Amino acid sequence: MKVVNIIDRIDKVNFGIWNAALSTSKILAKKYGVESIAVFPKIDDMPHIKNLYDAESIALDTTSLERFNDVVERFSPSDTIVVSHGAWRFPSVWACKASEKGFSWVYTPHGMLEPWGMNNKWIKKKIYFNFYEKSFVKKSSFVRAVSSVEKKNLEKYFRNVVLIPNGAEFISANSNVNKPYTFLFLGRLNSKKCVVELLNAWRDSPLVNNVDFRLQIIGPDDGEYAALKNTFDLLPKNHNVSLSNSPVYGNDKQNLLLNSLFFILPSQSEGFPTSIIEAGLAGCIPVFTDGCNFPELEQCGLGIKIGSSYASLLNLFKKIAADEFFVNDFDKKKVTSFFKENYTVEKIADMQFGIYNSLLKK
Repeated sequence: MKVVNIIDRIDKVNFGIWNAALSTSKILAKKYGVESIAVFPKIDDMPHIKNLYDAESIALDTTSLERFNDVVERFSPSDTIVVSHGAWRFPSVWACKASEKGFSWVYTPHGMLEPWGMNNKWIKKKIYFNFYEKSFVKKSSFVRAVSSVEKKNLEKYFRNVVLIPNGAEFISANSNVNKPYTFLFLGRLNSKKCVVELLNAWRDSPLVNNVDFRLQIIGPDDGEYAALKNTFDLLPKNHNVSLSNSPVYGNDKQNLLLNSLFFILPSQSEGFPTSIIEAGLAGCIPVFTDGCNFPELEQCGLGIKIGSSYASLLNLFKKIAADEFFVNDFDKKKVTSFFKENYTVEKIADMQFGIYNSLLKK
């Protein structure tokens, strides 16, 4: 079996999507003999990509239909599944064309059709969705939702919606709670993640100069770094904040997670954040919003649910500053166990193979 993953882009800012697209490829190969192929537009700067999890790479100089024909002729519908990642761009067009040639297609929008995203630049998206995207997707075999919330939303438009969440690799976990108690934001510095609100709330809270606490904001700039830097430069001299617009990977990322108590993601909209899964597997307590599309955390009594506004974040930090015993309210081992039981790449690969195998048997 071959799985051709068509990915809209593989730059640092889009790491969440292409990482989710390919993170199970090693497991699929080792356990089921599945060959994974990654198709994506070529970019000049690719040092952040380490062999794409052993998936074969097809870097495109153009996304024209002529190039599509060159790529697709290498594969046969009898043993190949096409999986598109993202919405609005060439993956949907290419995958639709592949379905017309007899290939089974799993459409994976990764949260791009969620209400918050659809309402952003809504006129352009509504027109394109109704006249193009929706008609493309009707030719797919399955629509993959990566969260239970996204599944309900996608079922308003499409048939055959299946839930296969994102997963992450379990490397190690830290059940210790050490000072300084670290709140870690690790992700794109984008306005929908509300990182400016996060930093402003920390600045105005009693935690900003408390030696027992620390805030770290780290990730590639996606429009918010300048505003963050302006606030950062005005922090008091004895502040406990670190700010970086350089993404981290591998051991550096794992060390950050292992040394953090909380992983905070005050996002307005996510498909299903792999970052929370990685953090949970490392033993971090998740601090999340409704926009993170992770109601299972609240249902299981894990982490802290917040709003994404400045006021909500400030209120959280004030409460924590007033309660010196708050750390005792959290069980890091329980968090790690929850994520190991439900969201490892091994479990997600099993779910993927079940769907892919059913399509090839038709």
